[in-house]
Amino acid sequence: MILDIDFDFFVKETVFHDFAYQESKLFMQAIWGIRFMSAYSNPCGEPVDLTREFILDNEAMNEILDFVKKCSCVKNWAVSDIHLFAYKYIENYSVHSSLNRVNRADGIVHIDRHSDYDTLRDEINAGNWLRYIKENVNREIPIYWIPQSKNDLYVDKESVRKAMKIKNRIFLKSLNPLNIEHIYLCRSSAWVPPWLDSAYFKFQGELEKLFGIPIHFDPIPKDREWNYEKIMRHSLEERRMIMESWSQRTENVNNAKE
Repeated sequence: MILDIDFDFFVKETVFHDFAYQESKLFMQAIWGIRFMSAYSNPCGEPVDLTREFILDNEAMNEILDFVKKCSCVKNWAVSDIHLFAYKYIENYSVHSSLNRVNRADGIVHIDRHSDYDTLRDEINAGNWLRYIKENVNREIPIYWIPQSKNDLYVDKESVRKAMKIKNRIFLKSLNPLNIEHIYLCRSSAWVPPWLDSAYFKFQGELEKLFGIPIHFDPIPKDREWNYEKIMRHSLEERRMIMESWSQRTENVNNAKE
């Protein structure tokens, strides 16, 4: 059985949820600065500090980690910063890793905010790789999706429910951890903010203690620069400039009326 963990599962939902399956270079590298400045410099309300909104669900993380610690039969595991290469790992190291395994694989447990079962077009991407596995690698493989909540976005429920069984964390208690032979861990930096990088690497470190050095798929998760004070100063300056501009426009309109 394959355990697939996306770290965005542990980031609690907020009013600024996410942007579906975007994993462009912009989203991977710059989106958090843009998000933060947009929220903090917004002149239509009070500045919103996203570091206080995007927080870690420690209870969920510890619960999943407790389950992982019982998985003593893991043959190999992999990490990446995006979910795109999960299909390569599953193709190369799990469903084809032993005789006729493709015909007797006993499932994928998908722990993720997103279903990753979007429409399969010409290219495989981070949003449809699970559909690719189901339709092109092993149509019979059971998929158990554990979303963050019942309100997870970007889900074609009818399509998803036909392809996988939607569960919650309690489902793990019914699983035999000794059946987990492969683990794929993804950080998803487009949805996991940089101020939670230390929590991610601590989680990855716990798996390294258990299973050794992982197989790496590019891009490899790395610490991201997050200059909180600098971004806050820039955000406040932008907010001030916008408000001054609005004030000047209002004054010009009033003067024109007079």
